[in-house]
Amino acid sequence: RKTRPKPKYKQASASISRSSEEVILETFAEAQKRDPEHKKEWIVLVDGDPHQIKRVKKAAKKFGVKINIIMDLIHVIEYLWEAARAFSCKSRKNQEKWVFERIEKILQGKAGEVAGGIGRSATMRGFCKKRRKPIDKCIRYLKKHLKYLRYNIALSRGYPICTGVIEGACQYLVKDRMEKTGCRWSIEGAETILKIRALRANNDFEEYWNYLCDKEKKELYCSKYKDGKIPETSKPKGKPVLTVIKGGKQPVP
Repeated sequence: RKTRPKPKYKQASASISRSSEEVILETFAEAQKRDPEHKKEWIVLVDGDPHQIKRVKKAAKKFGVKINIIMDLIHVIEYLWEAARAFSCKSRKNQEKWVFERIEKILQGKAGEVAGGIGRSATMRGFCKKRRKPIDKCIRYLKKHLKYLRYNIALSRGYPICTGVIEGACQYLVKDRMEKTGCRWSIEGAETILKIRALRANNDFEEYWNYLCDKEKKELYCSKYKDGKIPETSKPKGKPVLTVIKGGKQPVP
């Protein structure tokens, strides 16, 4: 069993003031910088939100790149668990067995077969409309995203099939800071904090801080002088003279 490779050159980002379309376009722009000639495989992991998928495709078209959209396996499993509880409401062991058997088939590229089997099983058992609701929800999800559930092909090519890296970033980038007890955020304040935390997570904070200090120096001081150069101050000769201020307890320079 080989050790799983770790992600490299991650760029974490988060925003609550910008739209999802803007964030997706920014992400594609970052990928474009890394692969301007589109020689690499572009993988996009999604959770099944139709608006998200639509915007991803729109961004791909704008950048003229072919992408491979893969449904996050964790979201698929969540739908399977809901259906499993409807089939077996009491036995946790039976639920696990039911879910694991269908996950294995889905990983083999048989999502359509799994959806059909779940539907036939529910019909044969004569479940009422209420009990079938999570089952039908799972079936619709699988059938709707069949072309994004080809995990057998993705695994054979070494593609990622889960969003663990993204979920982890949501935890340490957003939740650990923004959900502190007693915190109340404005949109502007929260956006600023998220940007700073992203810089820190990407190991870019020191470079950003140096840039910020240099920019403030130019705006506040260099702009006041000719050619933007601050004249050197001459150091006083001899020892500094201390003057006692009336009413003060300590002499000050």
